[in-house]
Amino acid sequence: MSFLITRPRYEPVTHYFYHWSEEIVREAKKRIGKIFDLEKEKASKKVVESYLEKQSPEIIVFNGHGNDACIAGHNDEVLIVAGENSHLLKDKVVYMRSCDSGKTLGPQAIREGCKAFIGYAENSFVVTDLIWNMHNQVCLEK
Repeated sequence: MSFLITRPRYEPVTHYFYHWSEEIVREAKKRIGKIFDLEKEKASKKVVESYLEKQSPEIIVFNGHGNDACIAGHNDEVLIVAGENSHLLKDKVVYMRSCDSGKTLGPQAIREGCKAFIGYAENSFVVTDLIWNMHNQVCLEK
């Protein structure tokens, strides 16, 4: 079994997700054979698509900003878009920690053969000493 996680880190929200995901990575290393930790600049469309096609991980965790139709990686580079490259999630279990990803992208991935998809149906918030709204960014400009 193999596991892929994206961990962009370029602004406050992704910085927190990057660090909050360290425990996931540690546990995955103990329990799962192959771990693909795509951190910082490695959380790019080219790298993610390559790993999904060639390594075909069974479990995937995406961290990043997004909207109902997409998830972004490092510096808001769009990684997966519903109906464009969402077929790459076929036969996979996916958790997307991104605003609205459960509205359109999740159902599209399931129609294309994704085994299971967990995503948010609304905007989410990260609370620190300030409140950071995980807002829709580059993805809105399809």
